[in-house]
Amino acid sequence: MNRVNRGQWIQGLKLQAARALLEDTHLPVSEVCLRSGYLDQASFSRLFKRKTGLTPGDYRSHFLV
Repeated sequence: MNRVNRGQWIQGLKLQAARALLEDTHLPVSEVCLRSGYLDQASFSRLFKRKTGLTPGDYRSHFLV
């Protein structure tokens, strides 16, 4: 696995973890960010929106009531 593919794979795992936390918990987005391996919430939110089409908060609103 080359470096680019490995980075994308890791990013995919982190985003998968973030989606699971957003779907199944009431943790603040800042905590979801940290627990899924991101250090900067603004960068995490931009990346999340670019990959899913939704902000983390909007994504969560589809799952939690």
